[in-house]
Amino acid sequence: MLHLLTHDNGRAAYVVYGRGKGRSVLFTPLTIIDIEPQRQAGRDVPTLRDYTVSYVATRLHTDIRRTTCALFIAEILYRTLAEPEADEPLFNFVRQAVIDLDTTPEPSNIHVSFLTDYIGYLGFAPDREEPDNKDLFRLLDLTGPCSRTNRHAQLDALMDYYHRHLPDFVTPKSLDVLKQIFD
Repeated sequence: MLHLLTHDNGRAAYVVYGRGKGRSVLFTPLTIIDIEPQRQAGRDVPTLRDYTVSYVATRLHTDIRRTTCALFIAEILYRTLAEPEADEPLFNFVRQAVIDLDTTPEPSNIHVSFLTDYIGYLGFAPDREEPDNKDLFRLLDLTGPCSRTNRHAQLDALMDYYHRHLPDFVTPKSLDVLKQIFD
């Protein structure tokens, strides 16, 4: 079973056949692919038989920092997207975030930027006037190169914010790995 964020259907699950040699790269986290799902009578989950790479990443799957960010972002999407609804702005945002992750010269804060911007697409962007958000904005408004300590504090504050607004939110297991990679 493969879970994808699609342009036409939002989050959707597919059964995949033919993941043979050379095709497994298509199914690494955040790979952008074009798909042609097939509905089969008597099955609830469509099948993917035809799929091709839409965007060829050059560094996403070869740089450990980018790969770790991709795993983290994929886990965030998996844990927060539940509804199978088309959402073109969200789809475009995630697609551009993947391209940015692949192409940015220095990816050390890209996951913090993703979490911060993604909140708006989930519908609970923080209000600067809310007293509970004062520490979050203080951390996110830091300028200049972000130190390891500041980045960890930002991630912890963002995870706390997600927990407050998504009752079933589970902190991604990849968060600890992400913090270690960027130490």
